Amino acid sequence: MRPENLSDERLDQVLRRQPRWEPPRHFAQAVIARMPVAIPAPPPRRSLAVVFRAAAIGALGTSLTYAAGMLVVSATAALIPGAMTAAAAYEMFLDVATALLIEHATLIGWISAAVMLSVAASVTGAREWI
Repeated sequence: MRPENLSDERLDQVLRRQPRWEPPRHFAQAVIARMPVAIPAPPPRRSLAVVFRAAAIGALGTSLTYAAGMLVVSATAALIPGAMTAAAAYEMFLDVATALLIEHATLIGWISAAVMLSVAASVTGAREWI
């Protein structure tokens, strides 16, 4: 079938003429007969040793979590003064940067426009105009 002859009705006719594969009559029964037999799982062990081992693992996990939490709490309390100093220094830095941007806003605007035009010209291929 050629591409120029493809249309919805022509394609439907070709698909209707295609042979279909139909499985043999007892195909499903043969597949089921060849499947391996499921083996039931043994009942779970419920001995006293298993219960105590699970309780010991749970207690160990809980105590480790508690110890890690206490370490985080004590480290946080020790680091709060340093964090406050860093936050204050960052605030002062932002104040200085804002003041510099406000004082030189016109110059920064022109430089930003020139850089953006240069980037746009290099991307679009209009580099020779600059």
